[in-house]
Amino acid sequence: MKKEYKYTFSILIPTWKNLPYLKLCLKSILTHSTEPVQVIIHVNEADQTTLDWLSTIKDQNISFTYTNNNIGIARAVNLAASLAKAPFLIYMNDDMYVLPEW
Repeated sequence: MKKEYKYTFSILIPTWKNLPYLKLCLKSILTHSTEPVQVIIHVNEADQTTLDWLSTIKDQNISFTYTNNNIGIARAVNLAASLAKAPFLIYMNDDMYVLPEW
C-alpha cells in the first residue's frame, strides 16, 4: 500500500546568527514553491531574537530545532531531519534564494 504524504519535500536549513538572510530565504520558499513543502530550521547557538521570530511563523509549515551551542552543520541537519514528514529531503543554506517554480 502506497503511503500518502502531506508534503512533497522537507527542506532542512541550518542557521547561525543570520536572521536577515534566513527571512529572505524563507520568503522565497513560501512565495515560489509549487509543491507542498515542510521547512525545518535548526538554529545553532540560538539567539532569542531568532527563536522569537520563528515562534511567530510556526503556522506556515515551518518547524525548528535549536541548540545553545554551535553543533556544526552535519549534526544540525540531522537534528532538523528528525522532524521531517516528507519522503524527500532538501538541504539549503540560510543565505539561499529560490526562484519562481523552482
